[in-house]
Amino acid sequence: MQREKQALRAKMRQRLRQMDRQERQRQAMAVAAHLRKTGVWQRAACVLLYHALPSEVDTSHLIDAAQKAGKAVLLPVCVSASVMEAARYSARDALSADMRGILAPGGPEIVPPARIDCVIVPGLAFTKEGLRMGRGAGYYDRFLARLSPQAKRIGVCFDQQLVTDLPTEAHDARLDAVVCAMGIFGDAR
Repeated sequence: MQREKQALRAKMRQRLRQMDRQERQRQAMAVAAHLRKTGVWQRAACVLLYHALPSEVDTSHLIDAAQKAGKAVLLPVCVSASVMEAARYSARDALSADMRGILAPGGPEIVPPARIDCVIVPGLAFTKEGLRMGRGAGYYDRFLARLSPQAKRIGVCFDQQLVTDLPTEAHDARLDAVVCAMGIFGDAR
């Protein structure tokens, strides 16, 4: 199973490297437009987003839209080798690299997972049925397991990241919906 996942991760990284900047921007804008129209997004008062790595869907427009709508915006912060938390973020906050090198609010106010309405989840590969393969550290799988059952888990990706099937294990979290440039798959009502 691990060899299969490693091979797929390498294949997906290669696909992402082949995308040019304009295509990334075009698809990120389409993802944001689709997501903002969903009932999940419109109802959510507290949203966990992420500061995108170069190979991920840019969420800066979603962060801005959430703040303008008065939503509580959270960003992930890795606080140990196995634990990710959600930290409150405002446009005034300085971002600094956490222990994994990912930009996160400095001196963060940690928000309990039970208060989160919606989590926007990155990854390397997704299926239309809500399966997700991340980068292999398991941070999101462990974090998603701590959310309330009412919280919605929404994957966002480029069209090139959709696959028909993924190798999964018992600990791999399933998403409620996946949003890409071509549309919304799953339950994002």
